[in-house]
Amino acid sequence: MGRFLYQPHHIDFIDSCCGEMSIPDVARLFHFVFGRKLTPAAVKCVATRYGISVEHKDSYTRELKYNAEQIDWIKTAYRTMTPKQMCQPFNERFGTNETWNQLRAFIHNHGIQSGRTGRFEKGSTSWNKEKKGWTAGGRSAETRFQKGNIPDNHKPVGTEVIDSYGYRKRKVAEPNQWEFVHRLVWEKHNDPIPNGKFVRFIDGDKANCKLNNLILIDRAANAILNRWVTPLSKLEPEVRKSMVGVAMLRSAISARGSTNGKEAS
Repeated sequence: MGRFLYQPHHIDFIDSCCGEMSIPDVARLFHFVFGRKLTPAAVKCVATRYGISVEHKDSYTRELKYNAEQIDWIKTAYRTMTPKQMCQPFNERFGTNETWNQLRAFIHNHGIQSGRTGRFEKGSTSWNKEKKGWTAGGRSAETRFQKGNIPDNHKPVGTEVIDSYGYRKRKVAEPNQWEFVHRLVWEKHNDPIPNGKFVRFIDGDKANCKLNNLILIDRAANAILNRWVTPLSKLEPEVRKSMVGVAMLRSAISARGSTNGKEAS
């Protein structure tokens, strides 16, 4: 057997796997996807050659930034104060020099809830109480849109536009109901798009809404594709769908591992 020549998508694959799974698992998955057996030593050799870190993320844990007393104080204070309001008393109490952005990041990253809903609580008084029928006065009545008025920028049903992100959108109903064209095309030939999944363009061209250029993937698989050094659109056309399949497989493996971990615990 001749020497195996690694292509850019092979390197991208190894790069995206290392750090998220063990080296033996990377070797096994490489064999499953590309039909080429690699030893763990070969994976390490490739990683070293291309400067890829092989440190498994699950092999270490981060120490908490704050001690138990500080965390309890933050949880209690957040019920009545914003991170900006908490900053000064926190630093005075614990002799630290934290910024309010650091406190806000800690609160967000650890899922600390304030308990505030932002809703009107029972017994609250609305700002517009007893102002029913209030008008601004002056000539405001003359400049309002009249009933049945059609604005100059009105678009008929069936109109297509390109939004600020480059996606094609089509008006499907009045008065102002629009849908993404690629979603319409997919759902016309398939089932409705389920929650947690979305349609991606295989060649990266958002204007190409042909069915053979669309594929349904989940958010995790999309994140895996976006982490690869070589964009999907830069790969050879015959390789693209295979790499999408690889990303979806890795997403499924990761989800199954998380589920098994919860069951085990």
